[in-house]
Amino acid sequence: MKDQDGCATCHIFKEKEDEVSEVGGHTFKANTAACLKCHTDPEKKRDEAHQQISEKLSELEPLIEAFEKKESEDFKNAKFNFDLVRISGDYGVHNLTYSNKLLDYSLSILKGEGPGEKPKAEEPCLLCHKSLSTEQVAGWEQSEHAKSLETLLASSKAEDACLQCHSVDYRNDPANVTLETAQLPNGCGSCHQDHILETEFSGIGKNLLKPKNEVCNDCHTAGDAKPGDTLQSAQVEIFTGTGGIGVPDSPSIHFSIHEPKDGCVYCHTLSMTSETGEEISHTFEANLAVCSTCHKEPIATLEQAQEQISTQLAELTKLLDEYTDKESETFNKAKFNVDLVSLGESGAHNLKYSISLLEYSKSLLETPVTEFPAYDVNKDGVVDIADIDIVSAHFGESVADSLTPNPDADGSGTVDISDLALIGKHFGEITAPAAAPAIAATDDADK
Repeated sequence: MKDQDGCATCHIFKEKEDEVSEVGGHTFKANTAACLKCHTDPEKKRDEAHQQISEKLSELEPLIEAFEKKESEDFKNAKFNFDLVRISGDYGVHNLTYSNKLLDYSLSILKGEGPGEKPKAEEPCLLCHKSLSTEQVAGWEQSEHAKSLETLLASSKAEDACLQCHSVDYRNDPANVTLETAQLPNGCGSCHQDHILETEFSGIGKNLLKPKNEVCNDCHTAGDAKPGDTLQSAQVEIFTGTGGIGVPDSPSIHFSIHEPKDGCVYCHTLSMTSETGEEISHTFEANLAVCSTCHKEPIATLEQAQEQISTQLAELTKLLDEYTDKESETFNKAKFNVDLVSLGESGAHNLKYSISLLEYSKSLLETPVTEFPAYDVNKDGVVDIADIDIVSAHFGESVADSLTPNPDADGSGTVDISDLALIGKHFGEITAPAAAPAIAATDDADK
């Protein structure tokens, strides 16, 4: 179905296959032949939907009549839902799941039971896919994505902005959804468009909002985070070998040898055969069978890589805990790399790059800082834009040697262009910690 067809998809149909200039079927009765694309017995499905909705409407009618507080907001909401479903006249055919939800809400209010439990984002899709794609549905229900909103709300660090990746509500109405009002976790609609609106990436079993190699990238990334920020995810940065501090970019070898158009999907979806045919697993756990094409012992290789990273992370965590100046740029840069690696599933995604990031962080935290050159104005171990900012803030001033941090980089007594020139000459230099390590030697986990 296409969005430009709308109601005409089912209510106006061609009398002839090659008919272009005219359309037939101007009784506007539904053409059940259109339903056969998904439903083997559309008349039976229609009758079942009619029965469900009719029974609930019949149950609601006397409750509405008998409800005493007809001026209350609860009553108005309950009756509004009742009228919405009744007046539509389709008795569930257009959207059975939504109609049931509206009437269930009204029943729970009018019976004094409260609004009931929150719906699932995938419920409209399950109407068909629970029977057509049993393994997909079972896998999805076990996945972390299905618990995205629950996980967020349980966190003490939750903010409204987090909803863009933890709730499909936010994607539908970002301006008005908050932690208090969000109802739905991630669902099918987080990655897939529905069948009414076709996309450039549509197709049987696909219908994705974005290409396969991009669909995961909006959420599984550090985005525009910088040292000092709190990171939530970093798989994209680690896999592509970008965004870290103090080491050159180094994409994972997996990024280059696998089909670029597949991206994360190459390893994180598993094709399987079920009673209903070929399906794609939606647990999104890594499919280690893919690794065996290159690695003789993929599980052992992965465990070795993860152990190596875990050991380094434990050492770095201890150094970060013991570091005295946790407000310094040195600390923030070291922690940024540690967070990238910790969140980036680095043992599998990009071992070499991860090792280099952690080695650089270690060099920042372990090197004794005794004396910094004057052009490292803020004495954080690196000559960068922060030093220029300090000089700019005092430009034209006469300053005493005792001023800290001292923007008079050349010691002339006046903050002027020569101070900026001196900083520019040494820009990017590491002034106290060791130089950035080279990318680690090739390891079997990155072959």
